[in-house]
Amino acid sequence: MQYETKILTTKYQKPDAYGALSMPVYYTAAFEFESAKAMGDAFCGRSLAPSYARIANPTVTYLEERVRQLTEAQSVTALNTGMAAIHYALTAVSAAGLNIVASKHLFGNSVSLLRDTLGAFGVEVRFADFTRPEEVAALIDRKTCALFFEIITNPQLFVADIRRLAGIAHAAGVPLIADTTIVPFSTFHADRFGVDVEVVSSTKYISGGGTGLGGLLIDYGRFDWSLSPSPVLQARVKRVGKRMAFTARVKTELITNLGALMTPQAAYMETLGLDTLDIRFHRQAETTLWLQE
Repeated sequence: MQYETKILTTKYQKPDAYGALSMPVYYTAAFEFESAKAMGDAFCGRSLAPSYARIANPTVTYLEERVRQLTEAQSVTALNTGMAAIHYALTAVSAAGLNIVASKHLFGNSVSLLRDTLGAFGVEVRFADFTRPEEVAALIDRKTCALFFEIITNPQLFVADIRRLAGIAHAAGVPLIADTTIVPFSTFHADRFGVDVEVVSSTKYISGGGTGLGGLLIDYGRFDWSLSPSPVLQARVKRVGKRMAFTARVKTELITNLGALMTPQAAYMETLGLDTLDIRFHRQAETTLWLQE
């Protein structure tokens, strides 16, 4: 199925009251329920009905579902910024006493997040040159909870051998987390290269016209989280299974406690941006190649 077909055939979670052809912007903090049981089911996660807009919003959920269908991922979480997506991804896998092996060629705030913010909570960061896989492999040990890198680094434009990195990570029982912002998922299919978790600053290509900020956290559901050294993820594995543990922690703990869910207005604008993402990126790529001639 082509990109445009997937976009246009993504169904709403429930029929719109007025039959709107474009998902409306649901600006509301709370939602009404038919019964106390329906409310209890929503707040306890026994139904998919939104309970409180800090946790879920129909406009945001629709954007997530569109991206999920395009990427064929297990889950997508839409957040206020790309940095929020990176924060959630690395927080979900880490804990005090564990380490993250990360590229030393990262966007500046990603470096600061790893070194200063997560470091203050007892997470060790080990920086390596990801264009030298042997250097990466040498830093992995039984306390390593993730490898993190950018598929094309910002701003150096270094390119790593992703499949080789995936082989190294998976042989050690470690998830591969990639920031793929520089090439949109309409063109680059991260899971085919062995990426387990993808983070995207949707402020860039998806927003397109600079209409707002956003970030996406994509879990392909293929990593066995029973291999993780994180005690929190181990506990999640026992409750939801070895493929769902990461998604469960993001959706039921981090979304609720950290409060960075994307706003409905931003989700609406980015949903519109998805309509033209593929054609815009290919035109930009063609223009770039023409300028190089």
